[in-house]
Amino acid sequence: MVDNYQCFFYCIIMKLTAKDITFTSVFTATACLAGLILKIAPATVPFSMLPLVAMLAGGVLGSKLGAISMTLYMILGLAGVPVFTNPPFGGLTYIFQPTFGFVIGFIFCAFVVGKISENNSRLSYAHNLLAMFLGLTALYITGLAYLYLMLHVYLGREIGFIELLTMGFLPFILFDLIKALIAVNLTRTLMKRINPKYK
Repeated sequence: MVDNYQCFFYCIIMKLTAKDITFTSVFTATACLAGLILKIAPATVPFSMLPLVAMLAGGVLGSKLGAISMTLYMILGLAGVPVFTNPPFGGLTYIFQPTFGFVIGFIFCAFVVGKISENNSRLSYAHNLLAMFLGLTALYITGLAYLYLMLHVYLGREIGFIELLTMGFLPFILFDLIKALIAVNLTRTLMKRINPKYK
């Protein structure tokens, strides 16, 4: 099984250029820094800058590299590097944290944003914004579904739909929409510098 995983990651890495690896590493490192430093955890689900990083990763790197950068962030955290936003901050046991679904959601967020944005150098501002909003949708669907399963099934806690939204959606959505706006502007600025054909 280990050999199969090693072969899988080796095949992915071998298809990446030096530029791909560099940009992917930058966004993985940025996600780690965001997880380590820029977090506020007053309740079960913490405030974090990671949604912004995930949207930027998808917008700048595209679906494949964006998803890979967020996957590497998740792998580093599960390997024990303290980059997650809740105690114990890292290690395999973090999968039992109700908020781990949002970590998985960052991968889907980056992929969705990238899939909509990639291979098109003439995306309008509205199209970029739609990509960010749909990426956030993927993030919240994944995160809330995992949150419900962990609280209800694993911990045996009765939780209604409104309570679920109050815990993992309503306190954060306004800030994440602002992050989406920031992500659009940063993505367009960075892409114009990286790709001269980007309009």
